Amino acid sequence: MKTIGFAATLIVCFVVFPTANQGLTAAEKPNILFLLTEDQGYHLGAIGTPGLKTPHMDSIVQAGMLFREAFVAYPVCSASKAAIYTGLHNHTNGVLNNTVNYFKPASEVTEEEKAHPLYRTNRIRDQFPTLTELLQQQGYYQGVTGKLHILPNRKFPYEEFIPRRSNGLLRFMQNAEKAGKPWFLLHTISAPHRPFPNSDVTEIFVSPDEVDVPKFLPDTPVVRKDWAEYLAHIENADGRIGEALAALRQSGQESNTLVIFMGDHGPAIQHGKMTMYDLGLRVPLAIKGAGVSPGSVSDELVSEMDLLPTILDWIGADIPG
Repeated sequence: MKTIGFAATLIVCFVVFPTANQGLTAAEKPNILFLLTEDQGYHLGAIGTPGLKTPHMDSIVQAGMLFREAFVAYPVCSASKAAIYTGLHNHTNGVLNNTVNYFKPASEVTEEEKAHPLYRTNRIRDQFPTLTELLQQQGYYQGVTGKLHILPNRKFPYEEFIPRRSNGLLRFMQNAEKAGKPWFLLHTISAPHRPFPNSDVTEIFVSPDEVDVPKFLPDTPVVRKDWAEYLAHIENADGRIGEALAALRQSGQESNTLVIFMGDHGPAIQHGKMTMYDLGLRVPLAIKGAGVSPGSVSDELVSEMDLLPTILDWIGADIPG
């Protein structure tokens, strides 16, 4: 088995090794549904976060493996995605901060958009293949929802760019089935990214009286309200995950689909997003699929950079050096 870095730890946590998938035709390879929430720290109903209910996220934890010590390489959106897409640290892959979001195929990016300073400087370096490019070589039909938020677009050759809050998930899965191809879908969920629900005007189902404010924050009514609204937005994200899982069941392809659920970094709260504290770097990560023991837990240290080599190993593909 070929592995790099901590990827060996992530891979061996599965009961059936991914090398069992080597030699499969493209049509026989497993599908991959990657559920990526924005600005969600390690907070879940399944781990007992006070005041929080996340039945759909919890269902992935219960049906698969929860990684209790999962961390991102960089606590902001574009840079975190770059680490996932390349399996490399950001000083190597070239993305050192947030960049512009051109949510469309490379053929539709205008010359004016290409002239943006960030398009020329804050981008994946040409010599490093992205997960999207590598899966394309493996015959995968690919889609992304909501936002791309990483450059350059030509290194992300998705067949479908699916608008946020559309019912396009099931249609995407059906389109891939019609094409006779396995599929990869990165479902980017905007919640719990700020703005959080304003509980003065919108009913939320997390009580400020029931939450546990982090010890480094002052335990005041204002902070309790803000933390409760953050948790309520996680519940909104949980609803979106429920919709995606329902589409997967409706497609009839659940048994041959690896589901990855992860947060891209911590919340926009002091000591969270854009900081190197635990709240900024530690995220939920759970994986379910054929060969993953239900209800299993790993306390091994894993990184988002482990995901690219683990996915490639899982589908029986070669891992770049």
